[in-house]
Amino acid sequence: MKLIDENCAKDHSEPLLVNLAELNELKAQLDQNWQFSNNDKATRHQNYKAIVRKFKFKGFAKALECAIRAGEISETQGHHPDIRLGWGYCHITFSTHSEGGLTKRDFICAAKLDLAMKA
Repeated sequence: MKLIDENCAKDHSEPLLVNLAELNELKAQLDQNWQFSNNDKATRHQNYKAIVRKFKFKGFAKALECAIRAGEISETQGHHPDIRLGWGYCHITFSTHSEGGLTKRDFICAAKLDLAMKA
C-alpha cells in the first residue's frame, strides 16, 4: 500500500524501523528532499532518529502556510513533527519520540505533507 493511502491515526503501536532496506523503500515514496537524520556523528542506519525536509520559500507567508499544513496533517494523523519556521523557510522533522527513532508513521505523515505542498 502507498504511504499516502495509509492512516497512522488508527494505530499507535508501530515498531521502530531499523532495517536499512525497509527505510530506503519507504523513503523512496517521499520527495527526494527528505533526508535521514541522526543524533550523533555515526552514520550507521541504526542511528537514524528522524526524517527532515527543509522547505524554502520567497517570503514568510508561504513558510507559514507550510507549517500550518504540517500542523493540520499532524492533528488528523495523531502524529506531530518538530517545526522550525522563519522568513523563507520551514524545516519539518518527523520522529517517533516514544519509540526513540523512526516508525512508519513518520513516513506516512511526510508523504501526506508532500502531497499537500504540491497542491
